Amino acid sequence: MPSLYYFMILTTSAVLLLLVYIPFRKADSILYKSFIAVLSFFILSLVCYDIVMSIISSKQDGYVKKHNEYMALAGEILGKQLKYSEYEDPRTKVLILDFPEKTNAPRAGVSKYIIAGLEKGLKVSGFKISAIERIEPVKSNDYWLSAREFDNVIRKHPEVGLVISLVGLPKDLRGVTFWNEEGSPLLVLFGGNLKNIDQALKFKVVVAVITFLPGATFSEKPGEEEKSQKQVFNEHFLYITGKNFEDIREEFPSLFK
Repeated sequence: MPSLYYFMILTTSAVLLLLVYIPFRKADSILYKSFIAVLSFFILSLVCYDIVMSIISSKQDGYVKKHNEYMALAGEILGKQLKYSEYEDPRTKVLILDFPEKTNAPRAGVSKYIIAGLEKGLKVSGFKISAIERIEPVKSNDYWLSAREFDNVIRKHPEVGLVISLVGLPKDLRGVTFWNEEGSPLLVLFGGNLKNIDQALKFKVVVAVITFLPGATFSEKPGEEEKSQKQVFNEHFLYITGKNFEDIREEFPSLFK
């Protein structure tokens, strides 16, 4: 219930109770007493509802905050790990492909936390975010960039050597052509469909992927004193490269179907 409506109903009910109770408080009418009892019960129910919803909202806010902290941690670890990736391009500028700001796509609401973490981690690895592109796909009912949209946005930034995609790969993957060109940037993926990722890793078109660890829960706060950032990360995410792909696929085959 919207807070304004709740406040109006509660206030109106309380005023009505006073208006009826004060002038007729000494009345012995059963109808009057029944009306006062029902109205009092209604007001009490509203107060209890408000208390319960406040508790639930507080728990949800706490969960969302912790989830966002995990996303920031994942971005930071990803940025740091790229220092050890098979990246040999002298270009240190990075392009990030993000969701449009107004979209209901999963993970869209946490992008800013991932990017904040990436900025910290990339700095450690000697990279710098050059641009963030938020592309509005032609088909707004399904957030999948087409191969052409994917190609076009990457070609806009010849200065970058690395593209970090928070939106995954295009649905029509075979139509992507930018990576056949000389001097094309390498890709890093944060989430997305991993069905055809084996070939991309094999030919080093994609150098790294982060995805959620199957079965991981996000109810604990990252950065506990007894655990390192890397430990917390490993309990919630998978960092996939060409070197460990086969081992991860063997352990979690459902991720790649």
